[in-house]
Amino acid sequence: MWNVRGKNQRYNPPSEWVIVENAHEALITEDEARKIVEIREGKKVKCFDTGYKRSKDSAYLLSGGLFMCGRCGSNLLGMRKTATASYYICGSQPHRRGLGCGPAVYVPQMEVESQVMIGLTELLDACTDTKGYAKRFNNELRQIWEVSAGHDPNALQRVKEIDVKIANIRKAVEDGLSDTSWTNTRMRELLEERSNLAAKTLIGGEAPQIDVSEVMAYQAQVQRSLSVGTYEEKKRILRSCVDKITMAPDLLEVEINYKLPEAIGAYSGSGGVLRSL
Repeated sequence: MWNVRGKNQRYNPPSEWVIVENAHEALITEDEARKIVEIREGKKVKCFDTGYKRSKDSAYLLSGGLFMCGRCGSNLLGMRKTATASYYICGSQPHRRGLGCGPAVYVPQMEVESQVMIGLTELLDACTDTKGYAKRFNNELRQIWEVSAGHDPNALQRVKEIDVKIANIRKAVEDGLSDTSWTNTRMRELLEERSNLAAKTLIGGEAPQIDVSEVMAYQAQVQRSLSVGTYEEKKRILRSCVDKITMAPDLLEVEINYKLPEAIGAYSGSGGVLRSL
């Protein structure tokens, strides 16, 4: 194509353009080009699970931000390569063509999810002492209730500190402090602060508590949901009991860290070596 632009790089009218068809011999035929496109389309990764909020019912239990790549920090996505082979893969692979991460590592879905469930079962077994669990849970529940009701566990100590300051000011006045204006202002501030803090040391009513039967019912419900619950129910349990899962692509390892309320304790474990496929 020639004579497209004239003076001052302005476009000439299309009628003045000189166009030569097939001016350069093609490297491949159109039929070959179509076949290449078909092959590439056939190799495209399909059925990605992009996140928990948009795929709550997805069969990939660890998707949606729970499973992370230790190399680039991206979420691992669920991916089905064939009708029977499902994996987790770093999100940088399908979305950014692997830029900023590295060679793709395919984590078998069943293998890693089974390891997570084993650890979760061990974690739940730590709660078999229903009486001890109920006691520890009630202690934490009371603390939460007191904070929500305005109780400040540090308020009493701060009241004592203010009482010392007030006593010091009174002693200074008795010893001859003459700046009565400052003294009166400061005393009003301290007394007001003390009054506000004193209100936070008192709380009315009773904190909600649970008994052993409720703990047993809760444990049974959790076990039932893990066994026959929906994917959404299982994901909710996992997100309440699993802190994070990290894949180390260079080591081909997956580390699984679990969590429990502070009153109960903590448990952590790591998965085994996974194959790079």
